[in-house]
Amino acid sequence: MTTSYIIAGDWGTSTLRLYLIELNETSSSRIVESLDGLGVAALQNQSETNFEQVFFSLVAPWLEQYRVERVILSGMIGSTIGWREAPYTVCPADDTSHAERALKFTINGLDFAILGGLQTVNPIGQPDTMRGEETQLLGLLSQPQLTGSSTNLVALPGTHNKWALLNQGRVQNFVTGFTGELFAVLREHTILLGESEELDLSGDDFERGVTTAKSSNSAGLVHVLFSVRARQLVDGESAKASLAYLLGLIVGSDIAGAIQLLSPEPGGKIESVTIIASESLSQTYTRALACFDVSAQCVEATDVALAAYAQLSKQLSS
Repeated sequence: MTTSYIIAGDWGTSTLRLYLIELNETSSSRIVESLDGLGVAALQNQSETNFEQVFFSLVAPWLEQYRVERVILSGMIGSTIGWREAPYTVCPADDTSHAERALKFTINGLDFAILGGLQTVNPIGQPDTMRGEETQLLGLLSQPQLTGSSTNLVALPGTHNKWALLNQGRVQNFVTGFTGELFAVLREHTILLGESEELDLSGDDFERGVTTAKSSNSAGLVHVLFSVRARQLVDGESAKASLAYLLGLIVGSDIAGAIQLLSPEPGGKIESVTIIASESLSQTYTRALACFDVSAQCVEATDVALAAYAQLSKQLSS
């Protein structure tokens, strides 16, 4: 059995997560070790923009112990503020086209490939981009037992949610929701909430927000947001309940818009959505999707990213 090792990971804006991955010809790949580090912006804030030095310092123990054949990096490390700028792959995209667009170079005898993310004209007719999330989508595509049918709607919740339409082994199109950051801004910098509270989703306030957004979608999010404040003034709703309700409004609006924009057929019914996220975010979106009578299949982000890096490594070696 032939065994080889690669280093792969996402070097994002705020954090870095690297994996030492063992690749086997006759069995599944596995993560041997992992490590965390500072993201691109965080390093710049500390005036540590020598990404080469930072990288080799972090992985020195791995390079001493293992014969690493390749490094694959995704995320903001390939942006204008990163190590080296890598070009986007234009949708529709698959692992072959994405590997072809990777920025390749060699340092100290070690081959690097920086992935440039995906670019599209989204269903609204506007330019859209992602950096880092595409590895999870490509990993999902490499596992047909998870995708099932030929067409899938996938949600990647986060600061900037990505909703992607997968079709016939390719990322066909996607759209970005300004969901997480919008919630943070409205929570911290507006008059919608009278006082600071910890988010508590144990009650039904979150679902009330989701269903309000669902039923008011034609009016738009901007016309229902003030109800967060008005319910406190008129109905005496607590700040804690209002915070959960606010999140429900934003998530509900996000889901309603994504379903409308990325439905495989105009006016078609979306039966299920695949969610790639942490356990807590997956649970939150599963609850919200249930309000739309849509089931959720939750996939662990690390598992599909591992599958993507293994597949991309094969493409880069060919």
